[in-house]
Amino acid sequence: MLWMAYLAMSMTRYGVKAKRIVMPSGVESATVLCEGLVVEPVDQFLAHLTAIERSPNTVKAYAHDLRDYFEFLQARGLRWDQVLLEDLGRFVTWLRLPEEALSTAMSVWLWRKVCDRVTERDRVRLSSDDRDPATVRT
Repeated sequence: MLWMAYLAMSMTRYGVKAKRIVMPSGVESATVLCEGLVVEPVDQFLAHLTAIERSPNTVKAYAHDLRDYFEFLQARGLRWDQVLLEDLGRFVTWLRLPEEALSTAMSVWLWRKVCDRVTERDRVRLSSDDRDPATVRT
């Protein structure tokens, strides 16, 4: 089943970390590492935030959020530049899971319910779109 590929997984299994860095100028920033290597698109974005003088706490918050996102992608074998809208929806749903559900059998049940509901909604929308072109939203 499709939902099996999106089971909630522990955030510590995939080696994605947010790290505080201090530039040679003394300016604080942050970066995200995946298995010890800098995640380049994240690093560029965080460097931009630092360059436009965003608070170090803001940059740190973005780094932690992006760490979560890239860990989610890595756990599911997804590339950041090939993500579908459905993947983003699953990520948002995953973020809303209680901490204890992320690594228990409860997450399997929750993901099945979420994915079944999304699949059913899409099936209804697609079948109604096929019958009546006027129902297609633009």
